[in-house]
Amino acid sequence: MTPNPYQRLTAAIDQASGRPQDRDWIESALITLVANKVRDQTSEGALQKVIRQVEESGQSTQDLYGDPRKWALEKTESWRQAGQDVFEAEENWSLKETLVSSLFGGAFLSFLFWLIGLLPSDRPSDQPLGFYFLPPVLVVSTLAVGRVFQGAQKKWGFAAACLATGLSTIVCAPTIAFVLFASYEIYTQTYPNWFHLLVALGLAALGTAAGFLLPSPRQEKDLDEEENYQEDAAWLARFKQELYARGDISDARVREESTRVEEHASQSGRSYLKEFGHPLTYALALSGQKKVQPYRLYLQSFMMLVIIGYWGFGLYSNTDQTSLLWRIPLFIIILIYGLLSTRKHYRAYQQARQG
Repeated sequence: MTPNPYQRLTAAIDQASGRPQDRDWIESALITLVANKVRDQTSEGALQKVIRQVEESGQSTQDLYGDPRKWALEKTESWRQAGQDVFEAEENWSLKETLVSSLFGGAFLSFLFWLIGLLPSDRPSDQPLGFYFLPPVLVVSTLAVGRVFQGAQKKWGFAAACLATGLSTIVCAPTIAFVLFASYEIYTQTYPNWFHLLVALGLAALGTAAGFLLPSPRQEKDLDEEENYQEDAAWLARFKQELYARGDISDARVREESTRVEEHASQSGRSYLKEFGHPLTYALALSGQKKVQPYRLYLQSFMMLVIIGYWGFGLYSNTDQTSLLWRIPLFIIILIYGLLSTRKHYRAYQQARQG
């Protein structure tokens, strides 16, 4: 298997120094960078510079750079202040990020609804009030379903996350449709298409206000202290969470590694923490599986192709004949994109299997 960044860095520091304390320094700095969502390539590049300096000077990492966690946090803050694109997307958004994204996303979607309303159609341009609040509701529900997937994957794995996401979508979509059509019965007044622009402006204004008024979350995250994982159950839960979150290890492999940890610790009679160190360190030390991520991307693109096909069936049964003048060309463009994307990910998956 191809060595991961952790393995390359520990091998490099062992060769450059050979001092156990230098290896510990590199591990602690790397984990702090990972905890702050710094990309692997950036983290590895910064630490390789540290290793080269250690090799050239003969001094220890502690003498050259001080506390590893403080060094990593300072590097993280300098990259953030410089606006460098070195961070992975945050999985767990704060309340401020979620609210601002929902409001601006709703504004953008309302604008798109207004543009679509300008295109030829047999349907009346005036719509009930509930229709104009559909864009922000769709954005919020999409974000909510995404959070369900992320939370379920970190806790139970990819397969369970897909199931939870499917169930939440099945519940969410009919609920939105029911509330929307029920609102038509309660409030029958209709409004012109340009009302979407008012909604978009209002949502954008609220999003701007939320961005300025709500407090920003704390950015720098230090590594959890090992004392938090004295209990084996807490250690194992964090270990599995980190493996699930990596995205390049299958659920079966996570179960296999967890069982191996339990069996090894049982034979040695030592706690997981004493036997394997910090759970994040041990999770980083494991090699990934080359075909897991390409397979999941291929599966995702294939499911999107199914959704596009379902949309195409809707066009076939559509009674709005005038709108087909622009809906069919748009469908063809999106279908071609979906086919090319699925083909690309399928080839990447096949190469990973053969490699």
